[in-house]
Amino acid sequence: MKTNLSTRNLIVYQTLQHLSENQKTCCASYKELVEKSGYSKNTIHKALDELVLRGMIIKHKVCHDLKGNLPNVYEFM
Repeated sequence: MKTNLSTRNLIVYQTLQHLSENQKTCCASYKELVEKSGYSKNTIHKALDELVLRGMIIKHKVCHDLKGNLPNVYEFM
């Protein structure tokens, strides 16, 4: 993992890893990330954006024609 991560980014990354159950990807809603990490939705969003910019994860938006937006899929690099 890359160094110099803020505590917030590190905790969000570790939360994603925990939810992934040792898989290469993780499907998690913002609500689930808020509950597991203890951070607000806005903080989660900022941390995820930073993790994407650092190349640590790839965020895949998932949509369904009938159900609308579904939880994002996060791929670990």
